[in-house]
Amino acid sequence: RPGAHTLRYRAVDVAGNESAVGVQAVTVRVSATTKTTFSGRDRYETAVRVAKASHPTGARTVLLASGVNWPDAMGGAALSGATDAPILLSNTDLLPAVTRDELVRLAPAKVLILGGTSALSTGVEGAVRSALGPGTSVERLWGADRYSTAVAIATRAVAEQGGGFDGTAYVATGASFADALAAAPLSSAFSRPLYLSGPTGLSATTVAAMKNVGVTDVVILGGTGAVPAGIEAQLTAAGIASTRAQGATRYATALAVARLGVAGGLAWDHLALANGTGFADALCGGVMQGHSGSVLLLTPGTSLDPGVEAELGSQADFISEIRYLGGLSALSQSVRDTAAAVLH
Repeated sequence: RPGAHTLRYRAVDVAGNESAVGVQAVTVRVSATTKTTFSGRDRYETAVRVAKASHPTGARTVLLASGVNWPDAMGGAALSGATDAPILLSNTDLLPAVTRDELVRLAPAKVLILGGTSALSTGVEGAVRSALGPGTSVERLWGADRYSTAVAIATRAVAEQGGGFDGTAYVATGASFADALAAAPLSSAFSRPLYLSGPTGLSATTVAAMKNVGVTDVVILGGTGAVPAGIEAQLTAAGIASTRAQGATRYATALAVARLGVAGGLAWDHLALANGTGFADALCGGVMQGHSGSVLLLTPGTSLDPGVEAELGSQADFISEIRYLGGLSALSQSVRDTAAAVLH
């Protein structure tokens, strides 16, 4: 695959004598970059197109989240990885026809609804049951607020791994979505749960839940303006190690998170680009990125972020495909043209 490799070799003769081991560095580069767009008429159809690409033959489990608000959906990335499930979106009170049709195509044995009835109503739940019939289990994961809902989803994500959880989790602010979005590919790829922090840190309930499922290490997403400085001491007191992935802006933080993912085994190849001021396209697309072993970068919708542009230039030899999440209203033609020129 594209990237830097080391070839080690030796010679053996017919008598079994072996030469010393030779070492040769090899770099495999791509000669062109494919541009792929995942977009529909709205966020619901975009989510469907992502699901068709990531799960073309169906899925045993499907996650359903609100397309109107973001907090309940953020933790879905880890659960998606643990259950190999796509994420579809719905209005609060009405299941979009395009989402219903995709549920039928996917033909899951189980649908997990993320959030309480204020996020996705009992009417939406009923529409799901009606579309899929009695053979499909429909279950709701939720809590009294966004923080406890995140805990419920995280707990289930760890349980679905059956002892395979590696002990690492992510913590992001519960007041904004950008930093959590950037980690969606990592959370999905490694099935690592996401917890939300309040303005003063994690609640005692959240910390207890983390310890209960075996969290030993936390990556804090964003600087102290997003997640307060005191959280490190809070985690240390609970016996949990922590590091931060951060940058001066949401775009720089997303870049730091992507580099962390690549260092952990993900790749720049098949990189996705999404608007950093909207959550829907990046949420579903980020989950897809985790399934395909790649990462996600965020940018303003009207001009390519300079840091992202520089990173594309640095990684151009290793990116065979760039994926644009959303239509031209999400990522302008100017953004696409700039990225294409860097990757040419």
